[in-house]
Amino acid sequence: MLRRKKYIISGVAICVALSILIFAGLNSCSVYYYTVSEIIEKGEAKYGENVRVSGNVVEDSIDWDAQKPELRFAIADESSSLPVIYIGTMPHTFEANKEIVVEGEYNADGVFHADELVMKCTSKYESED
Repeated sequence: MLRRKKYIISGVAICVALSILIFAGLNSCSVYYYTVSEIIEKGEAKYGENVRVSGNVVEDSIDWDAQKPELRFAIADESSSLPVIYIGTMPHTFEANKEIVVEGEYNADGVFHADELVMKCTSKYESED
């Protein structure tokens, strides 16, 4: 009987430890999603945090330097614009006036330093209204 209690207590302890590890891992990997206006409004409260921001690539803002490789552009929503710097290869689907999600850090200089770019593609099933 004593041996059975040891197994049960050990099993519960292992389950609790695994639950804590999973929760801590998911919590540290979570990245919040903001619009351009929201991230600018939050300002210094979000400086240095890893966040995702969605907006449209501003036409005439794209500056690609293949030698570095460095991509500078701006994203915007209805009311705000945000400059973005991305170091890496330009996605082949990258275009002006297309929706994009950038992931990285918003810094005190007012520039978003992206680690990842994800172009959103419009669904071919959307109505033409």
